[in-house]
This record gives sequence, C-alpha cells and structure tokens, in this order.
Amino acid sequence: MKQKLFVAVCSVICMFALALTTVNVIRYFRSNSSVGNDHNSIASFSDDGDIIDVRNMAITSIEIVPNVIDFGNVVSDTVLSASFSIRNTGSELLYIQRLKADCICTSVESSKVAASPGDSIVVTMKLNTKGKEGKNVVYTTFMANTQEVEHKLRLVAKIN
Repeated sequence: MKQKLFVAVCSVICMFALALTTVNVIRYFRSNSSVGNDHNSIASFSDDGDIIDVRNMAITSIEIVPNVIDFGNVVSDTVLSASFSIRNTGSELLYIQRLKADCICTSVESSKVAASPGDSIVVTMKLNTKGKEGKNVVYTTFMANTQEVEHKLRLVAKIN
C-alpha cells in the first residue's frame, strides 16, 4: 500500500515538473523567435497589426554611421552610451527587427522599427562597465530587409 502511494505521489510530481518544463520551453522559444517578445527585441508590425518578417519583404539598402564606436580607455563602474544611425538609402520602406545585444551588460533601444527612403532609425546602445576590466567588445545585431539580412553594431572600450 505504501509503495502504491509513493508511486502515485512520484507520478504526480513528475507530471507537474513536465508541465512546468513544457511551459518554460514554450516561453523560451517565443521570446527567442524571429519576431521576439523580450526587452531586447523589436517586432515589426504592419498598419493592420500583422507581424512582418523582413526576410519576405522588398529589399532596400542601408548606411550605418558609425558601425563601430571605440570609447578608448574608460573608468570601471560607468555606463557608456552610443548612438548609431541606420539610414535607409534604398527606394523601399526599411524595417528592422530582432534588435539584440549579445551581453546582459548591454541594453539597446531603437527610435522606431521602420524608415521611409532617406529617413533614419537611431539605435542607442548602453554598456554598463561595472565589474569589467580590460578590452571589452560588445555587439548588437538586428535583421533588416536588405541584401545582407543580419547586421552588427559594435562598442569597444578598454576598462581600467
């Protein structure tokens, strides 16, 4: 009788753990999907609310100024902030999505997700240098409806 009760309790615990794991796996894949839902992702939406995938759109071209920002020597325990301008140099509407920093020490924001031809999107990266030392290179990646779909922005700092 005790063995049956033990097996029943273990079965219930295993089913609960499996359900909890399934929910967490679903949340993980939703937050890391191509349109993302986490704080470092930007999904593009059309006027009617449909999600836009840049891989299936008309191609435009961009100019990123600058691609790399080097802060040189900086003191530890500061927050460095840099802005990048992504200018739409093509003839189609530019969309960006999946704006993601490669490190939890870095946050990234965009002024908007779409830009008309000739217009620009400003991306701001902030690097928290607390607890860091030596040469640090952090990246932010994003996808755009351009020939080369994935793009990188880079911050460099030598932290003393």
